[in-house]
Amino acid sequence: MRKKEIGKPYWDMTTDELREATKQFDEEFVGDKARPLTPEERAIWERAKAKGEPSLQTISIRIEKSLLKRCAAV
Repeated sequence: MRKKEIGKPYWDMTTDELREATKQFDEEFVGDKARPLTPEERAIWERAKAKGEPSLQTISIRIEKSLLKRCAAV
């Protein structure tokens, strides 16, 4: 299965080009449009499920409140 190639990166697109490239996400997901996975897609799905979640590590840091507010505002 190959990924759909786009003409140019999203960050280089004009507003109209970006709107056209992403219009599929404007509709609600409808299960009726879905189809069963092909054997190739099923194998990819099973391999991805077998890998599981990547290991994560939680760390604690101290940060000035004003800097945290600026970061959260973005």
